Amino acid sequence: MLFLGFPDYVDKVLAQTTLLTELQRFADPAAPVFEAWPRSRDDARHRWAHALFVYASDMVDLTPVLTPTASSLAFTSVEAAFFTALSLDNATAEDAATDFTTAWAAAIQALLPSSTTVTLPGPTAFAFAAMNPLTVTARRTQLHAALVAAFRTPRSTRRADLSDIADAFHAATSQLDSTPTPSSVVYG
Repeated sequence: MLFLGFPDYVDKVLAQTTLLTELQRFADPAAPVFEAWPRSRDDARHRWAHALFVYASDMVDLTPVLTPTASSLAFTSVEAAFFTALSLDNATAEDAATDFTTAWAAAIQALLPSSTTVTLPGPTAFAFAAMNPLTVTARRTQLHAALVAAFRTPRSTRRADLSDIADAFHAATSQLDSTPTPSSVVYG
């Protein structure tokens, strides 16, 4: 399938709806996927971390296309990093946004290279080292502003509130680029 000009192998790619669905599992009783409210702060932290893990696990290389495709990242530490960094003990929208952006940055920094050897077009090997710290810093600032706005402006439904939050995380995460080693890869 061809996805808006992206490589035709992309059968999974970051999608805001994936994150929204995962958030609805524990935070939207009107959603058909709702399972239960978190039982404690730690349970809520685990559920947030798991939601981000499920979402981020769909991240693939978009440009350039690597060989083999979609296999340069390992996500094994993402959930634990998000959970550890997230406190959910915040008095203000600004503090909550800072808490979530800190957890997001920790999760992004926890991405690891996969054990699969991948190459760029041609014979050049590519080894993922990290996401570009300049891009992560800029996106963290944007994520913070978007989350503050979402937390300060409740919408008419829980789904709309969660959609605003998922939109903010998706905008921050989609199209992140790697640190050049020596080439850079854009993920989405």
